[in-house]
Amino acid sequence: MHGDDDRVLRVLVRDVARSEATVIEHARRGARRLGEVPPVAALRDAAHHVARAQRRFHYAVGAYAPPRPGGALAALRWFVEGHLLDPEAAYRAALGNLRRGVERVEAMREIARGRELLAVMRWCDDWLGLRRMLVAAASAQLAWFASRPLPVGDWHADRNT
Repeated sequence: MHGDDDRVLRVLVRDVARSEATVIEHARRGARRLGEVPPVAALRDAAHHVARAQRRFHYAVGAYAPPRPGGALAALRWFVEGHLLDPEAAYRAALGNLRRGVERVEAMREIARGRELLAVMRWCDDWLGLRRMLVAAASAQLAWFASRPLPVGDWHADRNT
């Protein structure tokens, strides 16, 4: 049974590492596209959380060797989100990534509990405590997009018709 847990934990660790890198990139792209507005501030708060948690993450999961995130698929995703999605859709994609990160860390926590991996459990508990609040704050910022009129001639202007 431990072999299956190890395999699943390795996949989860890889996914969390990639997701965390994505959080940082979403904050950067949001700032470039929208400037310093409340939704970007929420993404930036999550990116700061990534930076603060990263060293401890690598220490806790070192035996599961998180790879360096990136690759061709990530580059394609950044192109689509950066150039083809309107700012609200890009923000929703960032929010979806934040939520998936929480789900993956919850799963990591359960495996760590079953295996009695205390360092991983503690990291997950600390990370989840703050990240859930940051995701809730970012979710609340969706209202900011609803309160902003779309520019005249925007190809998304007919999205509600």
